[in-house]
Amino acid sequence: MKVMKEQQENTANSPLHSPTSLDSKRRVHFADFDGQDLVSVKMITPANSEEDLSLDKKLDILSHISTPIHLKRMSCCFTQPASEEKFIDRVIERKVCLENVVFCGFAMVGTVKVKNIAFAKEVTARYTVDGWHSYRDVWADYVPKSSDGQTDRFQFRISIPQDLDVGGKLEFAIRYCTAGKEYWDNNFKRNYCAECFLHTIVDK
Repeated sequence: MKVMKEQQENTANSPLHSPTSLDSKRRVHFADFDGQDLVSVKMITPANSEEDLSLDKKLDILSHISTPIHLKRMSCCFTQPASEEKFIDRVIERKVCLENVVFCGFAMVGTVKVKNIAFAKEVTARYTVDGWHSYRDVWADYVPKSSDGQTDRFQFRISIPQDLDVGGKLEFAIRYCTAGKEYWDNNFKRNYCAECFLHTIVDK
């Protein structure tokens, strides 16, 4: 808020006014909160206002120059089995089949369909990231209320090492044990495979 103060000066003693001027004239001064006169006032005109806005816009653009960011991602090297027309026939014939997988960063979640042969079932996913020089097994859990009488669904999760190189591969197969027998889904002896690639996005 600006504080205004008024001074009344005698124009007769002022050389700036003629004797015919009014005896006195009021002057209006702008003061700060301490009562001191303001030093200067900046006038904003449409011209310099537009220039200031234009400069701000340029600075804003310069501060948001696009910077590419490279992130490692995983991609399937196979067709999702559930998308195939005769998927259920494959499950019934081979007793077990991968249904589909999705990636969330370096985690892969997959679902498996198995033929309902007996109540007790064990489903695991075996995977490797070094060409089967070593491997690990992870359990798959039964998905509640997924049974249709003929088949059941299981779900598993694989945590992929984040230091996997670009071009590196995750290979895996599904193992199903029930009624004293063991069944494998290894994508017709080719194994399922996902590859690490470099994904580029632009940060704005």
